[in-house]
Amino acid sequence: MGFNAVMVVFLSAIVGSSYSIIIHFRSKHVQWSEKTKNLQQQLFYTLVVQMIVPMVFVCVPCAGIINLPMLGFRLNV
Repeated sequence: MGFNAVMVVFLSAIVGSSYSIIIHFRSKHVQWSEKTKNLQQQLFYTLVVQMIVPMVFVCVPCAGIINLPMLGFRLNV
């Protein structure tokens, strides 16, 4: 259960940070040129991809290997 708690804490931090970045992008108080805004959005999307790829290929399989036996599913790893 410790692994699940760590995953929940980190995923909530990631979602919260992403939400605040999106809110900042949509803010009317920030005066960016169109070129700078496009560059920042591209960098944000790159960061999202860099977060999702390891999550899908590393964390999700590890979570499955750890949690599925506790739920009654047998795994032959």
